[in-house]
Amino acid sequence: MTYGLNSSFKRQLNNKSKNKRLLAVIILVLIIVFSIVLTDREGGATPEELVKGWMKAVRKNEFEKMFDYIYYDNKKDKDESAQEFKKISKEEKYKLDMLKSFVNDNEIEEVKMIDLNTFIVRFKKINKKDNLDKKYLINDGRSFLTVEKHNGRWFLKKNQLW
Repeated sequence: MTYGLNSSFKRQLNNKSKNKRLLAVIILVLIIVFSIVLTDREGGATPEELVKGWMKAVRKNEFEKMFDYIYYDNKKDKDESAQEFKKISKEEKYKLDMLKSFVNDNEIEEVKMIDLNTFIVRFKKINKKDNLDKKYLINDGRSFLTVEKHNGRWFLKKNQLW
């Protein structure tokens, strides 16, 4: 009789450990899936995260990824802008150079709320050498970017880069 109780107890323990392993595997898979989905999302969770991601894309010459941080009403508009940008990058390389120069010479100074769905991100110069052409690149030389919230994510307002 003792033998029967011990074997059923061992089976229950064995089943519990199998259930725990299965649960651990399911949780691990969910974590991996959510991390992939969340890192491939467009825009940013906060205005500052958005601008940092955009600046990182520019620094790394990931110009196509740069468009993931700019708000477009639809995919067609985004694709058209990316194609236009490719033409610019071939024909007017100086605009790319100025954009990279701006990103490398500046850092975020202030993130200021305008309203619940709009923030201004101001930059401060960290590299003191002056490049007069830069004033024509970002918001006519005002050293800030406007960030807007769309569908719970933050995006750069389009048409402010040049």
